[in-house]
Amino acid sequence: MDNSNKAIYFFAIFAGSIVGGYVPTLFGAGIFSLWDIVGSTLGAFIFLYLAYKFLV
Repeated sequence: MDNSNKAIYFFAIFAGSIVGGYVPTLFGAGIFSLWDIVGSTLGAFIFLYLAYKFLV
C-alpha cells in the first residue's frame, strides 16, 4: 500500500464517520447519543469498504 492509497483510506474513514454520525440526528437522536457513535462507526466501515472496492 503506497501513501496515496493510505490517504484515501484515511479520508474515507473521516468522511464516513462524519456522515454516519450525522444520519441518526436526522431521525431525532441527540447529538451525543449512542446511536451517533454506532452510526459513526458503521459509516467509517462502509466508506472504507467502498474506498477499498473502488481502488482495488
